[in-house]
Amino acid sequence: MQEIDRQDIEPERDSERAEVDSLPDPDQASAVAGLDENELEQQVRLAQDPELLKELMAAAMQFGREDLVEVILERSIRMNRLLDKLQDFELKPNN
Repeated sequence: MQEIDRQDIEPERDSERAEVDSLPDPDQASAVAGLDENELEQQVRLAQDPELLKELMAAAMQFGREDLVEVILERSIRMNRLLDKLQDFELKPNN
């Protein structure tokens, strides 16, 4: 099984890391129920929706995949930063 390498995502300095609002409950991975670990990795790479990332994190926690949890956290942090920058320019995403 191939684990996602931290180099697959943009490296961040520890001092720049933001806190994540809340971690999902590992028992509530409804939208990703039935995924195997390989499908989970693929979904993590493709996910753009913050809510889906929370569900994927719950599934990663169920599989004990700390590497995926870390990748999801860092992607969530980057998404939050992007949203903050968009708000600075008074732009809103199309969601």
